[in-house]
Amino acid sequence: MRGDSSDDSLDDMIRIFKQIEKELNKFFDEIGLKTAEGLSIDNPEVLSSRSKEEEPLIDVLQEGDKISILIDARGLKAEDIQLELINDRRLRIITPTWSKEVDLRTYVNSSKSEVHLNNTVLSIVLERKTVGQSHG
Repeated sequence: MRGDSSDDSLDDMIRIFKQIEKELNKFFDEIGLKTAEGLSIDNPEVLSSRSKEEEPLIDVLQEGDKISILIDARGLKAEDIQLELINDRRLRIITPTWSKEVDLRTYVNSSKSEVHLNNTVLSIVLERKTVGQSHG
């Protein structure tokens, strides 16, 4: 008897999840949002893919005298990435599929920088210029 009630409970849960999925799909259709073909937790390649036109996620963190820029660099190799510092205040990132300028909101010392590509994250650490250093 115990097995029957467990089976019934599992069937009820599956029915509830299917109803939730149906309602979510209906909602997405109503607002014009398309779901990706094959999107599921069991298919991580679909979840991590990015179209060529899509810009990466970029975080700029200011900690003391350091500015850290973290960039989603999925699919890129170190040789694919070109960095340019413009007027010691803007960073231009150029790759084969996208380019982006980032306002650093402060002046940085271009001679004191670190760049690392670890797995899928490009990390750039720049040092802020002190009050007495020239800008330009």
